[in-house]
Amino acid sequence: MDYIFFDFNGTLLNDVDLCLNLLNDMLKMKKHHPISKKKYLEIFTFPVINYYKKAGFNFPEDNFEELANYFIKNYTLLNKNCSLYDDIKEVLQALKNEGKHLYILSASEQNLLINQVNSLNIASYFDDIIGKDNIFAEGKSEIGIEFITKKQLPKNKCLFIGDTIHDKEVADKMGIQCILIARGHQSKSVLKTITNNIYDTLKEINFK
Repeated sequence: MDYIFFDFNGTLLNDVDLCLNLLNDMLKMKKHHPISKKKYLEIFTFPVINYYKKAGFNFPEDNFEELANYFIKNYTLLNKNCSLYDDIKEVLQALKNEGKHLYILSASEQNLLINQVNSLNIASYFDDIIGKDNIFAEGKSEIGIEFITKKQLPKNKCLFIGDTIHDKEVADKMGIQCILIARGHQSKSVLKTITNNIYDTLKEINFK
């Protein structure tokens, strides 16, 4: 695998607790009951409006655009307190030393994504950082397909690493292999419904 795509949130960045806390703030704001982390890991999905429904929001009564703007405003302020998972820089450096081409492919808004990557001092590891042009976290299949087609990358040498079922779906649509890490936004039991190619940490993966 010479070309390795990484999801960002929950795969490189440990922001699960922040996202859960903001979700519960929004639920309380709209007079709904907060949810547990266990339930969060069971219902999280893309597009995020679908898991918002499972969390307890009612649409269109609860304005999704208002919620999305609230989330992004507060996430932008608070994500600086989130850190990379412990093994990330070590693995990225090892892959770069081996001559691998590394990319970030995320459903996050592009400018927010780039700012986060720069603040974490990991931009130099990546050939490209690919995000969305909006804040609604609808998914990333289209931008993934567009990128791999534009760059004419050999699909049999590409790998996508993520932490959600959506990441596996994106990889399938891109026509490339996928590995999921079970420490992000979805539980291992949820991930097992779509693949057995699951690891607990990035360091466990043999990239040879």
